[in-house]
Amino acid sequence: MNASEKPAALEQEVKFFLEDPARMRKRLSSVGARPYQPRAHEANIRFDTADGALTRAGKVLRLRKAGQVILTYKQPEIPAAALPPAPARRSLETEIIVDNLEKTSHLLQSLGFRPIVRYEKYREVFRWKSVLVMFDQLPFGNFLELEGPDLGELRQTAGVLELDWKNALQTSYMGIFLALKKTNHLAFLEVTFDNFSGWDFRQTQEILATLPHEGLYDRQNL
Repeated sequence: MNASEKPAALEQEVKFFLEDPARMRKRLSSVGARPYQPRAHEANIRFDTADGALTRAGKVLRLRKAGQVILTYKQPEIPAAALPPAPARRSLETEIIVDNLEKTSHLLQSLGFRPIVRYEKYREVFRWKSVLVMFDQLPFGNFLELEGPDLGELRQTAGVLELDWKNALQTSYMGIFLALKKTNHLAFLEVTFDNFSGWDFRQTQEILATLPHEGLYDRQNL
């Protein structure tokens, strides 16, 4: 297996909106977070069945091109009935590297899946202890995403980076976009920097205040 691939594994993730990306860069450097992957452009395509069965079940089938082309499948963890909602989004995630985005897209469509949205972002990855720290620039705002197998380390990392855990978001980037689309009556389904040219990030902050935060589990997993 290629080092960039990973078998099915339980991951927990939360994200934070960044009002001051430059300040966070300085903070990452000051605490000794190590560069893990250089900043790179990502092009993503989300797939679903014609009846939207994957989205309804909280599952994700995604092609991503960021240098390599990666096919990802994610499904939400089903917590025991007696347990309270998870304070971070938890999912089983499998990734494999494929050699061609268009050919793989054609294969998926031949199997009955269809592309439902395309989106882009720039991502730079750091590592602090066992936590991956993703510095993400999206067309509608800047975010820091924390991902790792242990919730305690996510909380610790957030504290070290001076992030308020109460502001931790469990909604995915596509979930945020769909909320923006609904509220602002956006006509497009392609999340590109061109489509969001001139966008006021304060509009994103207003929507984020209405989305699930710490202590809530986002079943939509968009």
